[in-house]
Amino acid sequence: MRQFLIFLVLILVMSCIKRRSNDKIEHFINDSAISSIDGKPLDSLSFYFPKKLFVDSIRYFVYDKDTVDFKSNQNLDTLIKYRKLIKEKVQVLDTLRIEAVTFFAEPWSFALFKMKEPILYNYDLHKEIYRLIIDQSFNKFLVIHIEKNNDSIFVTTKGLNRRVGYPFIKYEGLTVIYEAKGAKKISQKEKDRIQYRDDSIARIYNNTDYFIDLLISRKITEQQWSELQSKLEKISFWNSYPKTCGSCMQIDGSRWVLEGQSKIGYQIHEVVDPFDKYDDKNEYSDLFKFIVNISGLEIDKFRFY
Repeated sequence: MRQFLIFLVLILVMSCIKRRSNDKIEHFINDSAISSIDGKPLDSLSFYFPKKLFVDSIRYFVYDKDTVDFKSNQNLDTLIKYRKLIKEKVQVLDTLRIEAVTFFAEPWSFALFKMKEPILYNYDLHKEIYRLIIDQSFNKFLVIHIEKNNDSIFVTTKGLNRRVGYPFIKYEGLTVIYEAKGAKKISQKEKDRIQYRDDSIARIYNNTDYFIDLLISRKITEQQWSELQSKLEKISFWNSYPKTCGSCMQIDGSRWVLEGQSKIGYQIHEVVDPFDKYDDKNEYSDLFKFIVNISGLEIDKFRFY
């Protein structure tokens, strides 16, 4: 009887630990205003990520009667040194402002919509899914979608014909539209069909020339799936809080965003420049290289940065 009670206590403890770890991730919202139950977005303006994860806290300090703001990813001591301020004269205020940081997430959402990708955080799609977004300054926008449905495991790789700039990224006095060489010409009839369907952005900006120009789908083995799970454990993917870095601004470089959906909920890890040799991100770079390797892309021609 005593052994049984000890066993029962151990089971309860393990259950509590598992429940606590699951509380770190995002639970499904189940909101029909965001997507259909199969993950299909309602419109091109749909946001593909939980909005609460793309906010930043802005703080302020006063120096010589000037009020200066600094973001959560900015080190105050470094900022003081860079601006050549006298530290003793810097007065940090208690004021805190929360603002949305969607400079990257909005173009990603539009690109995912154009690539016919599902929204992963809203409904349980009853599959285990991992989606790697690869946004590099000088390369095609890529998505690698890995999906396990019962005994079937597929990886699908998609590329968009051009980078998403307009209408999200605007410069002072100028709106930049990136036109790819040899871009697909869409007939007026097709434009009208798209614009009156579910694409508010196309309808507002008369801009429909986005389409998938790379599509690779292949089956992967159970061994490759097990290796993927092992690499996910190394970064504590399902046992950590979501990681986003909307305020991490960069001029050139890359952002790699790994999303996951399983029966326990939704997870996201965003990594800036994972292959920077000066950064300790080997576990992420190893995971990302593995995913690219099983994707069907020509890895000898792929630029990791």
